[in-house]
Amino acid sequence: MAFLLLAIVGVSGEDIAHDWTMSVDRLRSRDPTFEGALQEVLDRERTSVADSIERILNSFDIPSRLIGGGLAVTDLKAIEHRLLAPGLG
Repeated sequence: MAFLLLAIVGVSGEDIAHDWTMSVDRLRSRDPTFEGALQEVLDRERTSVADSIERILNSFDIPSRLIGGGLAVTDLKAIEHRLLAPGLG
């Protein structure tokens, strides 16, 4: 969900990957096997988190896909406004 929200407001793939990497670090205490399992998938696919995120972001326009799936443009704008409003960080 965070990936989707960050993409909606135009955060770069590099920054999303950095955010995701920080999340993996935080997940380590909850599930010590997660990082190893993730690395196995990345190795098997010969990719990285950053490359995967860039590939997804470049494969389609997320806001357009959401609108095409039924999200109202006004709702998308409300999400953008809420996420970018000053004083919320």
